[in-house]
Amino acid sequence: MQFFGGRAMVELRRFRKSLWLLMTLSAISVAILNSRFILVDIHTIFHRAIDHLENEKFELYLHLFTAPVLLVGGALLFFDRLPQRFPTVHRWGGRAYILTVLVTSIATLKMSLNETEGPLTVFGFAVLSVLWFVTAALAWLRAVQGRYARHAEWMIRNYALTLTNVTFRAELHLSLWLGADFDLIYEPLRSLQFVPNLLFAELLIQTAFFTSPNWRDLLRSHAYRRRRDRQLTSQPVREFSVQIPPGDSSSP
Repeated sequence: MQFFGGRAMVELRRFRKSLWLLMTLSAISVAILNSRFILVDIHTIFHRAIDHLENEKFELYLHLFTAPVLLVGGALLFFDRLPQRFPTVHRWGGRAYILTVLVTSIATLKMSLNETEGPLTVFGFAVLSVLWFVTAALAWLRAVQGRYARHAEWMIRNYALTLTNVTFRAELHLSLWLGADFDLIYEPLRSLQFVPNLLFAELLIQTAFFTSPNWRDLLRSHAYRRRRDRQLTSQPVREFSVQIPPGDSSSP
């Protein structure tokens, strides 16, 4: 593949869309899998939730009902043509997503403090819940301020945390397939499940993956980001759903 000219731009767009499709299909698959906790007697298939049923039944079912919606809804909000073709849907869908995260993260924080699977699990869930709330709140704040480029970046970080619902399962099953002992690997993976996702999200943000017009500028990400910030008012990027609207050149 050549890295210059129109073909490079087309190839990068296709690569982005392929990753989005993979992410969305994974989110839909896990959302369907999670729905079994609602449709089937939870005592028979989710023994780790029994303690929460006794102490935080409302918070548990809130989390179980919202998790599939947030997984799929969050992925769909990153569809590249949604903001241009259906800006109202994107706007209100984003508001509903953030509001749901803010409410659910408070519930999961309460649940995390009563976890019985060990201190590492308590730490991991509590930190994840706090980060989930903070990133959603900052995404909302940046949107209200009209700083849409920064809003987009905080939404990427937030959905990366939402996607731990998918990536944790992949990491756990991969570890088991490689021969790891479940009792030894489960708690460490649970406690650090958000770290790889946040690192990957930050890599995408810092390399301007969603807004670079072609591979050449992506490979020269720092120079591109500086040039992008200078040109926002005259030449906004219209690539992904996290595109940069005119006039947003403020720093975090």
